[in-house]
Amino acid sequence: MDLKALVQKLDKELGVSVQLRPFGRTKELMFEVAPANLHAVCQWLRSEKSARLDWLDNFSAAEIKSHIVLTLFLRSQALVQTLIVKTEIPMKGKNTVSADSVINIWPMAEPHEEEISALFGVKFSGDHSKGPSLKLGFSEGTYPLRKDFTWEFDPA
Repeated sequence: MDLKALVQKLDKELGVSVQLRPFGRTKELMFEVAPANLHAVCQWLRSEKSARLDWLDNFSAAEIKSHIVLTLFLRSQALVQTLIVKTEIPMKGKNTVSADSVINIWPMAEPHEEEISALFGVKFSGDHSKGPSLKLGFSEGTYPLRKDFTWEFDPA
């Protein structure tokens, strides 16, 4: 899969700008997408014949520099190729942040979205997202994997 050609085709067909960046310390490249374009880009990647990214291997989240970073690790089973898609959502204090659900694109995203919602406070929108169903035993509005989370122990 020629990623540069894929970026150009995506821009031409959807009018969406995608940045091609190195992923971490590896030589692998990833798509960096604006949060507002995440769903449209993912839908396009799923249906685009030259990509056929039909499988979500993993969907992770992290808090980095006042942003929730969502990273999707995609795979084409037919073409035996992979792609990483990343978006950064700015945080506003301890409030939840919003992102479009990708469950209607990759149904296997459901448990990932539930976990990310419960642990990071990301509210996934869309008809298929049920919201956080994980009950972690923390106060409502606290998200244990955010950096501002404080553990309250009763050592007794």
